[in-house]
Amino acid sequence: MRRPLCVKCQMDMRAERNGVTVVETYMGDKSPYKTMRADLFKCPCCGFEVISGIADTPFWRAHHEKSFEEAMAETSGLIYWWHEKCSGTE
Repeated sequence: MRRPLCVKCQMDMRAERNGVTVVETYMGDKSPYKTMRADLFKCPCCGFEVISGIADTPFWRAHHEKSFEEAMAETSGLIYWWHEKCSGTE
């Protein structure tokens, strides 16, 4: 997989952290639905960050054997992925 590119700096982004947790939420109410692993990339010039390489298979889903709190206790970081419309603010 190629690394993401920073459009502003025209540079390859570097892996800042592998295996971060992405929490996908239910649309509208922001309660957790499922969690996946992903990689956090950062531009070495401007510091812009992006999540890439989100796993296809979640390691936790709502309404399964573990509670959300138990699943989160096993993670080393947390990034929320909200399912909302973009506000259009730049």
